[in-house]
Amino acid sequence: MKTRWISLIVLLALVLAGCGQGSETSPMEPQIPPSLEEPAAPPENPSPNSTEVVDVPPLASLTPESSEQGDISPMPNLSDPDFQKLVQTATEDLVKRFFVSADQIEFKEATEVVWPDSSLGCPNPSSMYMQVLTPGYLIRLQTPDKMFEYHTDKKGSVIYCENPSPLPLDSLPKE
Repeated sequence: MKTRWISLIVLLALVLAGCGQGSETSPMEPQIPPSLEEPAAPPENPSPNSTEVVDVPPLASLTPESSEQGDISPMPNLSDPDFQKLVQTATEDLVKRFFVSADQIEFKEATEVVWPDSSLGCPNPSSMYMQVLTPGYLIRLQTPDKMFEYHTDKKGSVIYCENPSPLPLDSLPKE
């Protein structure tokens, strides 16, 4: 009986020692490359630029621009219909939310992110979220005045993140 307890304790110690090896960052932290700049804060009281709503241009006509520090990587596959649908949803939300015509919205950049939970990196303090790593995208759209940030998962959820929290520098999948 004593031998079983000792064996169990030794086995537990080995398992716990193995859990401490590997990455220095917590798997629950979102990760993003250092080349991304902090987004401009969205307006507190936005003034409508236009009440005219026009058709949103297809993603194929939108191209991301490089940051001053180089190309954003890893860039999602822009021709992926699922990704195009996410950008389309974000653009339509921006049109409705801020009364901006779609032709004033420019797709700036997108990157794959692993969010630390189902809040997609934009938690509401009064809500509870599943504590599960959630792969998705950080999408930035630009109007003539402001940069807007949308967070998505890969299943179709798209949320406008009014006050995005800074993301740790190591949240992207390693190339």
